[in-house]
Amino acid sequence: MITLGIDPGLKNIGWAVLKKCNEEINFIDGGVIISSSKSTLSQRLLYIGNELEKILNIYLPQNIGIEKIFVNINNKSSMDLAQARGAIIYVLSKNTINNGYIEEYSPNSIKKIITGNGHANKLQVQDILKYSIPNLPQGKQHDFYDAVAIALCRILFL
Repeated sequence: MITLGIDPGLKNIGWAVLKKCNEEINFIDGGVIISSSKSTLSQRLLYIGNELEKILNIYLPQNIGIEKIFVNINNKSSMDLAQARGAIIYVLSKNTINNGYIEEYSPNSIKKIITGNGHANKLQVQDILKYSIPNLPQGKQHDFYDAVAIALCRILFL
């Protein structure tokens, strides 16, 4: 079973593909899609969508998890993130084999599922991920590890 985790953003979009076979979970691929802040919003959304379509066409995930957005004090940043997340969900829904079903997780629920503590820090989450997924690459951006955590949450709740 192939599962895709997405950490949405406008500048950095983390993604990770995990595969569960029997009780073993393996890392397949992942990274961070980076959109240029010099591009217009529409150009950035188009770029993000095109990159996600490539990932979907390569790995054909049966399950997808995505992080819910955290609204912060800066309204413009929150609106930009909401637009990016909406575009991401559209592309994922349009291009998946599971009738567009995507499981959503709040940041605190992801931390709670992975570590048992809804207020764990990023390093605590990464330590558990390294233990849970032996072939997970090290030294990546936190957006990547967030996507891995989201994919793992999706696998654990199938």
